[in-house]
Amino acid sequence: IGDRDLPFSIFTPGLSGIPLKEEWKTRGALDAAAMHGDANLYLRTLLDHLLHKDLPAETVSEWCRGALEIEDLPESSSWRAFCTYLNDCYPGAYVYIKHNSAKDRYIDVSVEYRSLEFTLDSASTGMLQVIQILAYACFYAPPLLLLDEPDAHLHADSQTRLHRALKTLTTNTATRVVLATHSPQLLQLMMDDNDIKVIWL
Repeated sequence: IGDRDLPFSIFTPGLSGIPLKEEWKTRGALDAAAMHGDANLYLRTLLDHLLHKDLPAETVSEWCRGALEIEDLPESSSWRAFCTYLNDCYPGAYVYIKHNSAKDRYIDVSVEYRSLEFTLDSASTGMLQVIQILAYACFYAPPLLLLDEPDAHLHADSQTRLHRALKTLTTNTATRVVLATHSPQLLQLMMDDNDIKVIWL
C-alpha cells in the first residue's frame, strides 16, 4: 500500500478551480502532491508528465503542434488512453501543452473544444474535474481510486459526463472506483447500471 511507484489509491478532491500559473515540478514533487491531496495545484505538471511518459520526443512535439490525431498516437501509450477517454466525455476536446524544460519556468496548457481554444484554467469546473481524474488514473494506473463527492457543485450535464468518464475508466482499465455522493442525478445514473453497487448510509 505504501509503494510510491505503484500507489494503491489516490484521493482526488473536488476541484474549486486551478491556479492561473503553475511552475513545472519533478516526478517526486508530483507524487508527494498526489499523496497529500493537492492534486489540482499540480494538474499542468501531471499532464506534462503524462504526455512524456511513454511517447517519443518527436511524437510529443508533433502532438503539441496539433499535427496528430488521437489515432496517430501509439496504441499502448498512456496519453492516447487519456485523450480517448476525454474525447468520449467531451467529443472533439484536445489538450495541448507548451513547455520547454530547459528554459520555461511555467507550463502553458490549452484546451481545444467546439472550435475554441482556451487556457486550462478557463475550462469549466466539470471539464477540469474529468481531465484531472482521467489524467491521474492514466498516469498512475491505481487499482483503487477513492473520490470524495467529485460531483460537488457540478451542473447536471457535467455530472452525467463525470459518470461517463468513470464508467469509461473502469470498463477499459483495471482501476476500480469508490466514491461518496449526495447527488440525486449521479445516484440515478449509478442505480441504473448493473456494474455499480450503491450502498446507502
